[in-house]
Amino acid sequence: MSIVMAAIPIEKGNGVKLLQMTSNSFQKWLQEELHKRGWSQGELARRASISQSAISHVLNGMRAPGPDFCRAVARALGLDECFVFWKAGLIRKPPQPLDPEAQKALALFRALPPEDRRLALEFLEFLQTRHAAKRGRP
Repeated sequence: MSIVMAAIPIEKGNGVKLLQMTSNSFQKWLQEELHKRGWSQGELARRASISQSAISHVLNGMRAPGPDFCRAVARALGLDECFVFWKAGLIRKPPQPLDPEAQKALALFRALPPEDRRLALEFLEFLQTRHAAKRGRP
C-alpha cells in the first residue's frame, strides 16, 4: 500500500510559512466514516458546526486537519478526540482504546453544557463512593 504525501502550507502569525506533510490516510479514513454512517459532507458540517467547504478542503487535501477541525469531527462522530488527532497525524501515539460504554459516556459528557458536566461528575463521584462503601462491607 502506498501513502501519498502532500505538502500543505501553514502560515504562522509572524508571516513565516511552513510546510506540514500530511498523508491521504486521514482523508480516506474520514470518507469511510461518512460512508459507514450514510452521511454527506453537509451532514458532517451540520453535526460538527463547521463549514462544508472546510470539510471539502480537508477531504481534497487542500487543507490540513487542525486541532479545532479534529475536535469538531470527533464530537460529531462521537469518537474520542485523541483518536481523531492520531488519525490526522497531530499526535504520534495512538490513544488507548476505550470500551464502547466508555466511548458513549465520553461522547455524551462532551455534548453537555458546563453546568451539566459538573452535575454529571458529582453523580459519578456519588456512584463511585457508594460502590467503594459496598466493597468495604463484609
